[in-house]
Amino acid sequence: MKNRLLFNFVILFIIAALQAMIIFLPAFTYQAYFDIIRPAVYVLIFATTALVIGLNFGFKKNKKMAFLVMMLGFVLYIGMMFAAGVSNGFGRNPMTPSFGVVLQNMWRFLPFVILGEVIRWQIMRNTPKRQKVLVMWLVVLVFSFAMLDDMHRILQANTFVQVDYILTTVLPVLVLNFFLTHAATSDSLLGIILFRSMYSLIPIFMPILPNVSKLFIAILVYAVVFVSFILYDKYNYEEKYKGVAKTKPYRLWQYLIPGLVLVVCLSFGFGLFPVTPVAVASNSMQGVFSRGDMVFVQKLDADKVADTVKLGDIIQFNSDGRPIVHRVVNVLTGTGDAVTGYVTQGDNNRSPDVIAVPPNKVIGIVKFSIPLLGFPSVLLSELSR
Repeated sequence: MKNRLLFNFVILFIIAALQAMIIFLPAFTYQAYFDIIRPAVYVLIFATTALVIGLNFGFKKNKKMAFLVMMLGFVLYIGMMFAAGVSNGFGRNPMTPSFGVVLQNMWRFLPFVILGEVIRWQIMRNTPKRQKVLVMWLVVLVFSFAMLDDMHRILQANTFVQVDYILTTVLPVLVLNFFLTHAATSDSLLGIILFRSMYSLIPIFMPILPNVSKLFIAILVYAVVFVSFILYDKYNYEEKYKGVAKTKPYRLWQYLIPGLVLVVCLSFGFGLFPVTPVAVASNSMQGVFSRGDMVFVQKLDADKVADTVKLGDIIQFNSDGRPIVHRVVNVLTGTGDAVTGYVTQGDNNRSPDVIAVPPNKVIGIVKFSIPLLGFPSVLLSELSR
């Protein structure tokens, strides 16, 4: 046991020292650090851990409900991000400009996230009970430090930027790692990796992301971890003292069908279908639909906009990254009656919009609306700002 405890301390020291390198490395070596040094070190730590203390992943039946709690937290995070995106609009993720960059990021971050969680899992499962609290706090601090990849830039920034970084990045990372380390003492490894990926992998591999602030992401992480922590501890209490989790049968289909429904709903919300939802954030169209309503927009290809959009149609377009839904009050044409733009106006506004909308900025035509369905997204949008 003492040898294993010493081994755990050595692993934590290596992880901390590896992350500290980025503070002292010159800027031109950052790519080599992320592409070669860090992935290679995590692979080496994983292999050494497997040889020294072995690997025990253990996915027992009485842990399946704990995994579902972790999955619920993941789904809650995705759902809230989607709701914010419906209201604020989605932007292209700069981390995925091409397939080659995506592959490079997979090598940079997958070993760091997945193998990192395997290492955390093995450290906590192989720590004696007497030292578990001490090791747990060390793991929280070291793994949080390892997730702060941009800390070297913040150290050179002014005080305001540093305080903002602490509130929007450092504290959410600490809260997230406390929950993951707490769960690593008993929960399924798959659940921990899934929960970690919501924070570390989704912003890297999703092609589009909602236009929200870092403060919104921080508050969202706090909320998701808080809810997950309460449900997780409630499950553990019932399992330990009441045996509820052991006596209740586990049926895969009960969770598979809701999961498929969730995938379809998220795909619909992210605009993968011909019709996409948009939450109305103002009363500029009062009389047709109001603030908090959800409108459903039939998307149009750029080459079909001029032939499809007519005078009087209600269209969706983007203005400074925000989705706007207004009525077409005039169609501007140029040489050969080619459409050059659309003058739009909210039915509840006194004057038309200042800038005409070019056809390539039109996203689609509003087909119908549902009252109040988008109100939660509007509230999230205001919070994110």
